[in-house]
Amino acid sequence: MEREKDQLYRVEITARTIVFAIGLLIGLYLVWVVRNVFVMLFFSFILMSALRPLVDGLERLRIPRIFAAIGVILLFFSLFVSFIVYALPPLVLQVKDFIIFLYNQIFYLVQQYAKDISAEKLVPLNSLPQYLPNLTNTITKGVFSLFGNLLGVVSLFFFTLYLLLDIEHLQPLLERFLTPGQTKIALEIVNAVEKKLGAWVRGELVLMTIIGVLSYIGLSLLNIKYALPLAIIAGLLELFPIIGPVISVIPAFLVASISSWFLGFATIPLYIIIQQLENNIIVPLVMKKAVGIPQLAILISLLVGEKLAGFTGILLAVPFVASMSIIIQEFYRYKTDTTS
Repeated sequence: MEREKDQLYRVEITARTIVFAIGLLIGLYLVWVVRNVFVMLFFSFILMSALRPLVDGLERLRIPRIFAAIGVILLFFSLFVSFIVYALPPLVLQVKDFIIFLYNQIFYLVQQYAKDISAEKLVPLNSLPQYLPNLTNTITKGVFSLFGNLLGVVSLFFFTLYLLLDIEHLQPLLERFLTPGQTKIALEIVNAVEKKLGAWVRGELVLMTIIGVLSYIGLSLLNIKYALPLAIIAGLLELFPIIGPVISVIPAFLVASISSWFLGFATIPLYIIIQQLENNIIVPLVMKKAVGIPQLAILISLLVGEKLAGFTGILLAVPFVASMSIIIQEFYRYKTDTTS
């Protein structure tokens, strides 16, 4: 029987390898430290992708690009601020009334059907307002916290403006660092990501509006209380594919069930009809130019995004995965073209 001899392998680690590893770790650490800047840049790129067709259209009307870009961005932020100042407070008041109404009904049901639970163990109704202190300001601050602070909003404004003005001058910048072939593929990737993200953002806004309007009409026809906040919730939850539409039916079912079980169960086919219209008619028309992502990948990206960056991570999960899928597709196509 032959005895197998142990084979020894020697791995040499040069000083250059050590320096590269240390530099890589330092670079990753610095990226993590300034991650908020990269998040802001990505937000700006998404916003630029959505606004660029309008800016290009104004430029074709012989309006200087800088004035067109500034005007479009100012219009966007004016609409955003106007919504917060004028539309949000009445909506918040209605949501506040909705919360109090829901709490009152739950408290009543508990008293009726859970006699073994003493009322003292529940929060007294007259003390409920202290749990809703200054709700309007709280939600308004929460909306602004999405962008960090006033500096973040200003930074988003200027980042988007610079991208709108300089995106067409990207090629000379890339040519300083890349070969002609690498520059070509890089430009193709950037253009593909920009077009798909822009179509996705515009499609999402239209989709949210349509779903919100359909939900409001359906809930109003059923004479369900608080149809407006419930419809807005349904529209906003369209930002979160798969789980958003499922979650939106829960508050509608609860509110309607308080009035009558018939209305409660009537909301279920209503939302099913809306979802069928969305999946079979609205989405194919509105999102036909947007990038398609497998539903499992969307769900995983939402969970990972929430773990990494909370609510901001959830918002950026889908566009980030969409961008990565486009980059991989374009890179694979480039490799296939060069080898064939």
